[in-house]
Amino acid sequence: MKFGYLPLYMKGELCDAQSGERHSVTCPATDEVIGEVAKAGPADAEIALNAALEAFKTWSRLPLEERIGWIQKLKDAIGENREAIQEALMYETGKVWTQAEMEPGLLMESLDYFCDAMRKQESEAIPDPDGDCLHELLYEPLGVVVSYLPWNFPLETMSFKLGPALVTGCTIVIKPSPETPISAYLIGKICHDIGFPPGVLSFMYGDNEVLPPALSGSTIPALLSAVGSFATGRKILSQGNTSLKHYCFELGGNAPAIVFDDADKDIAQGIICGFKMFNAGQICIDPNRIFVHKSIASEMEKRFVEGVADQKPGFGKDSGATLGPLIRHEARDRIHDWVTDAVEKGAEILAGGDLSALPADGSFYPPTVIKGVTPDMQLYRGEIFGPVISIIEFEDDDEVLEMANDTEAGLSSFIFTEDGERIDRFSRELEFGEVMVNAAKWAPYLPHMGIKQSGLGLVGSSKALHEFQRVKRVTRKAG
Repeated sequence: MKFGYLPLYMKGELCDAQSGERHSVTCPATDEVIGEVAKAGPADAEIALNAALEAFKTWSRLPLEERIGWIQKLKDAIGENREAIQEALMYETGKVWTQAEMEPGLLMESLDYFCDAMRKQESEAIPDPDGDCLHELLYEPLGVVVSYLPWNFPLETMSFKLGPALVTGCTIVIKPSPETPISAYLIGKICHDIGFPPGVLSFMYGDNEVLPPALSGSTIPALLSAVGSFATGRKILSQGNTSLKHYCFELGGNAPAIVFDDADKDIAQGIICGFKMFNAGQICIDPNRIFVHKSIASEMEKRFVEGVADQKPGFGKDSGATLGPLIRHEARDRIHDWVTDAVEKGAEILAGGDLSALPADGSFYPPTVIKGVTPDMQLYRGEIFGPVISIIEFEDDDEVLEMANDTEAGLSSFIFTEDGERIDRFSRELEFGEVMVNAAKWAPYLPHMGIKQSGLGLVGSSKALHEFQRVKRVTRKAG
């Protein structure tokens, strides 16, 4: 096994799970076991949560610059171990090497950003119309945070939880996904090696049927934070009802990308193809339903086919691969079933859709372009999470707006047009937390949020600090 055995990190120590159980991690590109991690259970959850509660008493009272000093020490140590972390990401997710490179850098960038944002945060004064009192709003840390990470971007999503939690004065227990715990455990080892204050941070994986009920069901956490499916969010809400808690969720999407007849076709092609192929299309914000105006449909179909033609499936540092596998065989089989379902209902495959030319090992799926997708197909209703471009034709603005909003998801959306009035209308009337107009950008300084069933709260930007804080009003007699 390439990574051997990795223990839990809690109470500032590296330790085995109380049960002694271990969890094997498999590379989705090779189907080989690459390592084992300690598998936590309810007893470990209790230890970590109590340690976090105890550590909160001192961590939350540390002067801000002392907390930032520890965060910077952690960031520097991540930088020193960046290549090892990147390699772990490549093996546990199947990401191609160049794409695995992004996440450690973003984690470090986010830690810097949230430190700077916290330095700029100030209390707020409320004017008193009578003039006899002075009112001030103070922002204080919530307490213990439990954060559930997904497998598609384990360190990127960690970066939007770890930075705000630590800098505001919260303590945090992080549970990685069963597919991708190695990179998280490596961060835990780094915390141990630099002597990070005990109890402030814990990393533990455990079976989804066992560990989350113990973590979420405890009365200790003040905030439960997660990235996952709609079902995951509802399950955590149910598990957490033992006490009043705060919640911050990103729960998947079904993003429309609307290509109008006046669109810059190069921009539309580049963004849509780029997103659908990056990380094998396993991205919550991916364009999921591609609405193309009927008058340009033939041209855009050719462009999409050309845009995915040079993708090279593969794995490894020096492979030159641009397209990695899906996270597991079940994901590949589900997507293929959805494509098959669409063809049986009248859709037409323009590229891909054939498993025969792929590597024998791993869960690879070919870059696929399919047209004639309709609302009765799973490709239209579900979150594809794979390298499949699903094309739906439309003729007028009212029609496509109604179709775009016809989903319980409300995360990201994309429009491509040069018409200013149309941009204004669709920016207002698209029922999504984010509207990307002829562009696409996400960064630590930008808020990222969903509406409808796609989430609660937000991550990114200085506003995300408030997700980890409570508000206290102080009123004093004037003079």
